[in-house]
Amino acid sequence: MPTEAKKIIIKGFDPLKSKQRQEKYYNVMIQQLDIALQVIMAGLGLKTGYQELYSGVENLAKANQAYRCFTLLQNHFTSGIHLLRDACLTSISQNMDQVNACSIVVRQWKQWMERVETVQNVFYYMDKTFLAKSPEFPTIEEYALSLFREELLDTKTIQVPFLNDLLKLFEGIHSGLQIDHACLQEAMSILHRVKYYGAVFMPMYLVFLDQFFQRQSEERINTVSVNEYLLYTQQCLEYEMLVMNEFDLNRHQKEILQTLQNRLIRSRLPVLVNGIQKFVNDRDLDSCKRLYSLLHLTMETSQLVEPWSNCLTDIGFELVNDEQNEEMLVPNMISLHTFLQSVIEQGFSNDEALSYSMRKSWETFINGAPGKRKETPAKAIAKYIDYLLRHGEQVTNGTPLQQIFETLLDIFRYVASKDVFEAFYKRDIAKRLLLNKSASSQNERMLLEMLKKTCGSQFTHALEGMFKDINLSKEFSSSFQQSKLSKNLHRDLYVNVLSQAYWPAYPEGHVRLPEDMQEDLQQFEKFYLAKQTSKRIRWLPSLGHCLVKARFPLGNKELSISLFQACVLLEFNKCAPGEGLTYRDLQKTTELTDADLTRTLQSLSCVRVRPLVMVPKGKVPKPDTMFYVNEKFTDKLYRIKINQIYLKDERQESEEVQEQVLQDRQFELQAAVVRIMKQNERVSHDELVQKTIEVCKNRGIPEISDIKSTIEKLLNKEYLERQDGEYVYVP
Repeated sequence: MPTEAKKIIIKGFDPLKSKQRQEKYYNVMIQQLDIALQVIMAGLGLKTGYQELYSGVENLAKANQAYRCFTLLQNHFTSGIHLLRDACLTSISQNMDQVNACSIVVRQWKQWMERVETVQNVFYYMDKTFLAKSPEFPTIEEYALSLFREELLDTKTIQVPFLNDLLKLFEGIHSGLQIDHACLQEAMSILHRVKYYGAVFMPMYLVFLDQFFQRQSEERINTVSVNEYLLYTQQCLEYEMLVMNEFDLNRHQKEILQTLQNRLIRSRLPVLVNGIQKFVNDRDLDSCKRLYSLLHLTMETSQLVEPWSNCLTDIGFELVNDEQNEEMLVPNMISLHTFLQSVIEQGFSNDEALSYSMRKSWETFINGAPGKRKETPAKAIAKYIDYLLRHGEQVTNGTPLQQIFETLLDIFRYVASKDVFEAFYKRDIAKRLLLNKSASSQNERMLLEMLKKTCGSQFTHALEGMFKDINLSKEFSSSFQQSKLSKNLHRDLYVNVLSQAYWPAYPEGHVRLPEDMQEDLQQFEKFYLAKQTSKRIRWLPSLGHCLVKARFPLGNKELSISLFQACVLLEFNKCAPGEGLTYRDLQKTTELTDADLTRTLQSLSCVRVRPLVMVPKGKVPKPDTMFYVNEKFTDKLYRIKINQIYLKDERQESEEVQEQVLQDRQFELQAAVVRIMKQNERVSHDELVQKTIEVCKNRGIPEISDIKSTIEKLLNKEYLERQDGEYVYVP
């Protein structure tokens, strides 16, 4: 049998009374909140009752009474901010002579936020459930911040001194003064939170920076050197980054740095870029690097190109045109080039425009000297290489020769007169090879390979031929020493067999050799012609050298001398002790020309090492001048080198080489034009000039006037003729 359902009956429940009780509760709660807000906004704080108030707000919010709560909160917030505003105005007005508006506002801000935080704790539930989800209502924090901005900071009598005080604090920071960093940090936090930072503060801050650094840069640029100003600018930019990080200014980092760059760099560009000349003269890599990095920040590196080019050109011309210090031309160019490469690589980050400008400047000054000085760099490089190869790394202060050669060839690439270099280098290498003056054959070969890579095999063809001749001469001498003919020699003999096409032209000279010497040469000539039947030998006694053993009263010596000197000294073997020979006697027996004999006797009797004595003493011997063996001759060395006095001094020899180069250029130009015409048959004038320059540029860029002169010569010789404004080759 089913059981009946039980009924629960609540007795005494009256819905009307329940609603009345709720309304009464809500009204009581609103009254309590009203009192609590009054206490909070007065800055007295709540000691107790947080839980009851929090629960009351929650109940009100759940009962759709949130709007009443928010209206109550609005009223008290408004009255509370007015209290703070009035207190702030009073404090500022009472302290007009003191710079403390910032600290006053910060103090009021802290009080306001403490009160707002207390209110947030009480109204937390309503803030998160009702206000946060209702677009038409702000949150408590949003409302509090907007009130602080609109009711307090927007008040001009507060805003103006506050912002001015703020800028004064920043001025103190940039001036290195002691200021309250904590107060400034709090002030910047206020600006960010009330949305004053970007719209109000930042435009004023940028104006302040512009004016401040305008004054600072004007003062600095007129009182310190350019490199000190660059260092100051770099420090300012670095310090500004620290300021931005400390005071939360990074949102406008670009605008702030741009303001500093405009005032410190862009407005001073003419002075800064013209400082590059002093940096290069002082070899100041750090300042060059600092200048470029600052210009790179402002995208103004192009402004450096012209001063950089002018600076290098001026310095280069000063080096090239310094006739008093010509021996230091190449070392100074090496030093300059090494420094400039460091500047380009480390200081200018391999900037292509500046690198190109540097190369053009080198080409300008190294080839642009007036008159005969134009060829000086090519000659000086050849002579300096000769000096290095003669002495090796003992004169390089520990720098590897390969490194120096690489730098020299970098400089050599700028030289247009490569044929001048080749002429001098060819004469110098010939002397080193023939006189065995080279410090290292390995270094000679290394440089030759580097020249070949730089200028091509055609440029080094003759130089390689010289080395080939030296190696063949060693083979011939070795074979000769092992042959039967060498058994009849009176003394050791070594012969360099040279191909005329490879070597410079030398004067043959003439000397009457002792009979035994002449026989030895004939033995070698017989041997050589048996091996090389299609060739003939032409002896060059002016290049011969001997090692002569000499017995003096004060000691025996070995004299390393020229063949001419040896022939003269050997004549004194025929004299009795104390007997001498006249200049005329020596000329008759040796058959030397006046010039050769005079130079030879001067080298033996007028220099530091004197195996002969001239009587009477003088610089130039006369026909009856007597010469005797120097009985008092002595020297601390056993083997003594006595140099021959050259017929021509270095200047005369240099002029002759340059004249020969000019003649060779004419022939090369004519050959180049003829080859071009054979290949093309008809060519316009401009095209022919351009092609000629292209063909000849590896040995030296010819002048336009020389090309025109060459064309006219070929027209006169009827290799070419003009037809319809073009040149035509005549077979």
